[in-house]
Amino acid sequence: MTAHLAFKPSLQNGHCIPEILALPEMQEVSDNPVNIGSDPADLRRLCDEAGWKVNLSLVQEGWNDKSRNGRWGATIEALKARARDARRAIGERIAEMQKQGEDSPQAVLVSHAGFLPFFTEDWEDTGCLSGETFNGE
Repeated sequence: MTAHLAFKPSLQNGHCIPEILALPEMQEVSDNPVNIGSDPADLRRLCDEAGWKVNLSLVQEGWNDKSRNGRWGATIEALKARARDARRAIGERIAEMQKQGEDSPQAVLVSHAGFLPFFTEDWEDTGCLSGETFNGE
């Protein structure tokens, strides 16, 4: 929703590849109810009803399972792995755009404050010295 609302003019102006790709790795950290995403079928229905053109092909069943020891849990290991996978996925997407003839491919990332330090590996002003001291509670 945020990406669609914020970038609607750019998505419609013909100057960019008009695609929003939902990348589940970029989801918020905690298991608070507000930070748990919807099931894929519910997301597809919501996007269809709202008229949002969102590529949900990477959002699989279980992407919103925040079990402590699972891939999507709020553990240091899981968050670092997700961040690494997200960086790789975005790099692959940009490489794909280059192969399709984009001279200066660009991607815009919309994510969450709790996850972004893991993605960027930038802990300045987060209250943590590094991801090792993160408290996912």
